[in-house]
Amino acid sequence: MTSIDNEVNLAWFDSYISYTKLQSITPDERILEKKQKQESTTNKRQSLQHNKPTTPNDSNDISKDAPNIVRLVESQGNSEELTQELKNILIKYYWAGFELHNKLEEANTTEIDRQDDVNEKNDT
Repeated sequence: MTSIDNEVNLAWFDSYISYTKLQSITPDERILEKKQKQESTTNKRQSLQHNKPTTPNDSNDISKDAPNIVRLVESQGNSEELTQELKNILIKYYWAGFELHNKLEEANTTEIDRQDDVNEKNDT
């Protein structure tokens, strides 16, 4: 996994935790465990060698999904800036999907509650 992947994954976990705090939602323990695993893997990697390959884990690997983009970014002189931009845009669109999912789930729950209310009125 490349440094871009690590940064995106860790930033996502941080964003998730911030989001749950802002929304007063209890964070999913599985996600917290994945964050700890990701941080542990990153720390181990940094303590060994900087570019030594590691065994893949269950997080997303951008280098496999978009290898040309990763190579392009890493070959540029301003790769740190490009990495930051890529990380920001990925997180932005991921969170947009996450929030859309929550809104749709809320709308479905509200519709089910309305239908239950209608059914109760019809039963009486």
